[in-house]
Amino acid sequence: MSVDKHEDLPSGWATATIPDLTHSQGFFSDGDWVESKDQNPQGNIRLLQLADVGDGFFVDKSQRFIDEDAFKRLRCKEVKSGDVLLARMPEPLGRACTVPELSQKSITVVDVSIIRPSRQAAYSRWLMHTLNAAPIRNEIQALSSGTTRKRISRGNLATIELPLPPLPEQIRIAEKLDAVLARVKSGRERLERVPKLVKQFRQAVLSAAVSGELTREWREQNPQQRAEIASSDAVARGRLWGSGIVPELTPEERESIPSEWDWVKLGALGPDGVPAVQIGPMSMKSNEFSSTGQPVLNVGTVQTGYFDHSKLNFLPHELTGSFKRYVIRTGDILFTRSGTIGRCAVATEKEDGFLMTFHLLRARVSQNVCLTKYAFYALQGGSTVLRQVAESAIGATRAGFNTSLLEGLDIPLPPLPEQLEIVRRVEALFAIADRLEARYQGALTSFERLTPALLAKAFRGELVPQDPNDEPASVLLERIRALRASEGTKSGRGRKAAPKPTGQESLSSAHPPKAHIEDTNGPSEPKRRGRPPKAQAIPSVMNEEEAIRLLEQRRQARSTGTRQVSLFEPELQED
Repeated sequence: MSVDKHEDLPSGWATATIPDLTHSQGFFSDGDWVESKDQNPQGNIRLLQLADVGDGFFVDKSQRFIDEDAFKRLRCKEVKSGDVLLARMPEPLGRACTVPELSQKSITVVDVSIIRPSRQAAYSRWLMHTLNAAPIRNEIQALSSGTTRKRISRGNLATIELPLPPLPEQIRIAEKLDAVLARVKSGRERLERVPKLVKQFRQAVLSAAVSGELTREWREQNPQQRAEIASSDAVARGRLWGSGIVPELTPEERESIPSEWDWVKLGALGPDGVPAVQIGPMSMKSNEFSSTGQPVLNVGTVQTGYFDHSKLNFLPHELTGSFKRYVIRTGDILFTRSGTIGRCAVATEKEDGFLMTFHLLRARVSQNVCLTKYAFYALQGGSTVLRQVAESAIGATRAGFNTSLLEGLDIPLPPLPEQLEIVRRVEALFAIADRLEARYQGALTSFERLTPALLAKAFRGELVPQDPNDEPASVLLERIRALRASEGTKSGRGRKAAPKPTGQESLSSAHPPKAHIEDTNGPSEPKRRGRPPKAQAIPSVMNEEEAIRLLEQRRQARSTGTRQVSLFEPELQED
């Protein structure tokens, strides 16, 4: 991040990189390269995964382990409470969390960076929140590479400049964010219960509607004639396809509806001359579908109460002539007979003229006897119907439903005037549920914007008041640099100075030396088995694209006689 991006830093703030904050008594490194053969389910050292790194929180999900022998052999780096873990791969790329108190010794995988800031320089919780702020997340995304899965190298991560408040202000910012974000999380968790509650509300309304409870008082004020319909000859009791049998009504179920109602087979409700239930055509083949033509409803398009047109199939118009009996009309009820059995939706004018596949059943009822919407409510909300559907589905491995089974379902049928009142009341109550869902979506959008807004406010120094007595961050950084210089002088006494790198081997100021990134007191680069003692370290990050590019450079160097470019110089190769 260039300095001009921080021209408006609050008073007392400065800019710093992660190596600036981890040089003295801190630590900045990638996790460990642990292969499957190195793992041991019975081991006592936990191997944290990318999945454990949440966006601002530790997920505590994985269950991978190694033993103490592998830890020593691979010279692994222990993850400690308070460390910041940053995911160098999606999703999302660059998400960070702090490590809580863990019940056992732990390490992490190579695609996670471990950041242990010096206590004199940065507060871990503040650093985590800053890394998760949108400006830094965008910077990480811009510095990532890779064709299939983006990742950021630790070298590039080390170049990002962070806005650094004074240490006391960091603590105030982190504590404020922790408190506010905890309330945001609690509010969101309560909000996320709303869809389930609305679904339960809708189901309760349907259950009350088809049991007569919803219109109890209305019946008392509007006496009416009992609804009676003769049983259909098409719905004979007995064994049907496979093992499917439509269960008989229990005595309790027969007596559960008002005296003015009657139990009627769905197959008896069809219009004159038209079967109440129609299965889709077996002769329609999926390999005949195209990108245009007559729309065809399938199992995926039929959702509870609506159609998902994004999943429509299309049949070329020249092939539709033999499927006229399978045309959908407004008011038809579509019933899924495979996959998730029993999802229903009523066709509207949008679906009028569509066709249907073999995996759907179409129910068409006479409006002189049964309103379409009431039949839909009965199929979706009646406890007896739901039991019959569940108990009569056939198929040992994959449940299915057929025409005879749907025709044989028992529908609690009120007189037409009461059906009209039921439909009116259900629609009014469902409108309330729709408004609740709309408010839920609006509140969810607000919650999704709240955390980024809070982080952005903290990033700009606007979240907590400043204290003029705080030591400026610039003074803190000068002290860290002086300490770094002092440590460098002490470590260099009595030793012959190493030759200064030149040409391609020189280190750019934008890519700090590894000694400045990893703690000088911490573990060094782990040795790999099969590598000579003086061989160069295997890079912690290298994707396939980078490896191929360096191999090609090496081949060309050999052919021209110039200096070979090593595969083991990732810090020198990054731009």
